[in-house]
Amino acid sequence: MAPLWLFSMFGREYWTPDEPREADLAWNMSQSNVGHRGDWVLPELGTHTFLEKPPLSYWLTAMSFKVFGQSSVAARVPNVFYAIVTTVALALLVQAMAGTSAGMLAAMLFASMFESLRVVSWLAPDACLLAGCAVALLGAYRGYIAVHEVHKWRWYTLMHVGALWGFMAKSAVGWLVPGLALLTLIVWERRWRELIRWQLWSGLSLQLIAIGIWVSAVLHQPNGVEDLRVLFWNNLAGRFTHVHSTVALDYATGHQNWIGKYWVELPYYIFPWFLLLLGAMRRGWTAAFQSVHRATSDSNTIAWRFAMAAWLPFALLISLSATARDVYFAPAVLGISAMISLWVNELDSNADRFDRWMLRGTRYLIGVLLIMVVAVLVILSMTELRSDKQLAWIALAITVLIVISFTAIRRAAAAQQHNQPAISLAWCYMITVITLTIAMLAVVPVVNRWQNLGEIAHAINRDCGTQPLAVLLPDETTIAMLDYHVDRQITELNAPDQNIAPLVDAWFKQHPHAHILVMLPGHASGPITQWLEHFRAQRISGDGVAGALMNAGIAMVAARYELPMGRRYALLVAPTSIMTGKNP
Repeated sequence: MAPLWLFSMFGREYWTPDEPREADLAWNMSQSNVGHRGDWVLPELGTHTFLEKPPLSYWLTAMSFKVFGQSSVAARVPNVFYAIVTTVALALLVQAMAGTSAGMLAAMLFASMFESLRVVSWLAPDACLLAGCAVALLGAYRGYIAVHEVHKWRWYTLMHVGALWGFMAKSAVGWLVPGLALLTLIVWERRWRELIRWQLWSGLSLQLIAIGIWVSAVLHQPNGVEDLRVLFWNNLAGRFTHVHSTVALDYATGHQNWIGKYWVELPYYIFPWFLLLLGAMRRGWTAAFQSVHRATSDSNTIAWRFAMAAWLPFALLISLSATARDVYFAPAVLGISAMISLWVNELDSNADRFDRWMLRGTRYLIGVLLIMVVAVLVILSMTELRSDKQLAWIALAITVLIVISFTAIRRAAAAQQHNQPAISLAWCYMITVITLTIAMLAVVPVVNRWQNLGEIAHAINRDCGTQPLAVLLPDETTIAMLDYHVDRQITELNAPDQNIAPLVDAWFKQHPHAHILVMLPGHASGPITQWLEHFRAQRISGDGVAGALMNAGIAMVAARYELPMGRRYALLVAPTSIMTGKNP
């Protein structure tokens, strides 16, 4: 996975959504001891305290900034650590369940799933959370099956370390995954005595001390009590149901969920291995319930039960929440990878027709992935790539990709015919990684141009000169863009729709030569959208609020900024500034 991991982490700039905000939060924290406004207790976005998550991932990224400097490469250095810890912890977990080969297969399948690849390479606390969950699940399972008391204490302590890690990355979600997995297994096995073992609870003191120190530091902030309420009430209960709060803290209205959303999107999350999950669920259901009437279970049954408990209860719980995003599902991918590996480990001797069809269908899905990537490369060659050198590289990449993939698919089919499902999937894994790596090499430079917010920020800073700058109805990305790239003092102008015009008019009367930045609706045109116009007329976005202000005679557009296929902004000035020629 190293080539794909490293290029997806270090070969690109900050991409929306989220990454510009996350970079600014960590950068502000890294500046706390050099006279900047940030501190190490809670991250800050611009001039506002950011109260959505505990600060562990921001601490690590801030330290990386201090060591390696301010860059997107430095920001993602901790992600390499998260990816390695997550993959190795999962491999060790499945190794304890079914042996080394199964552990290696689990690591490969997990690392190449769309959802896990997106999370570990994305600048956000979710990668840090995933590592903590993997460590906690390893400790929970090994502690549960351990016989010697000292070993049980050590593994359960590791579970608490992982849970603490996950909590400090993304709050109580770090407890939910290992807690639900272990509790479900205990109830399933009816081993109630496990709940009163001192080894299970001794490590909790470590969590309470560490979390208590941080909570105490938050309480000593000027608005400490209110900050804790937002962190642990609005951000937890407020994502499952509507709670009384201001509009800014009403998290239930964003990323709205509907029953079944995660299950409909599940094939995408674990693509291209979704059919393997169907085979694993069919066999796992039988294996997990075969000892339902016995007081104790054999090691294989316990492994199956824990693998199912590691993701199903959590997935069902988040399906009931008011909000939903694909990254919320990421911890469940750990248990899914373990289940698939247990299934493949048992196929050598007793694979039936359904199992064989799931393996064969997986090769078809990888063929679909190959076709999709080739289509993307062809479209890029027709739109974004112009030089003969670039076109020659694309042609070579397509040729190599098709030759390697065709050979590997034949090897995968032959391995399945010889009852070697793990070897067959290893060939499929190789195709997947090579295909995605070539896709990233071609796509990432193009998307970097679409996401070059730094270029816009520097242009705005240059055009404003020494005059004051306000931002009208800014989103988090706009605030982060200006704060991170130019560190310029800005004034935020926020008001209901009916009050926007009076607010802007009053601002210009108070600052006659000032500027107001406003984001325009929609996305700018680019080579791909222009190519698509041959097949379908594209919707043209207007100027939104900026257009309304111009029509009312309150403001004029001094400059426009847009990225191909990306964001659009307008820099507004008072009409008198344009007429007197006092604005650049």
